[in-house]
Amino acid sequence: MSSGRGRRRDCPLTKHAIVGPIQEWPRIAPFLVRSATPLDADLFPGFLDDMVAAVPQATETPIELPGLLGLAVVAACVARKVTVSPEPGYEEPLNIFVAVGMESGNRKTAVLQAIAQPFAEWERIALLSDERPTIPPV
Repeated sequence: MSSGRGRRRDCPLTKHAIVGPIQEWPRIAPFLVRSATPLDADLFPGFLDDMVAAVPQATETPIELPGLLGLAVVAACVARKVTVSPEPGYEEPLNIFVAVGMESGNRKTAVLQAIAQPFAEWERIALLSDERPTIPPV
């Protein structure tokens, strides 16, 4: 909205005078509220389903948090090793980007540490040994 009045004010960046109508910010539009189907640990392959089922019980967090963080950790582990080819001659790396939107104090760090710990331990062992460890098929 515009007040229609011209006011002189100084721009804080350039220190030059700005003359013109002062406009108010538009009203903020709220996000849509949508219902989502809850995740189930059985959706995840192999060991990940056990982790996704156990971590929320231990940390009292929603199953979606370890589920999505688990997918992100697995994707980071297979980066540069696995690609997808939706059509001949076209390949993309298998990436997933996860952003957790929860307030402070909701145990995000504890869940990430629990989910990433087996991979961090595997990496530590790989660095200390002469053999290159292999990831078993899922």
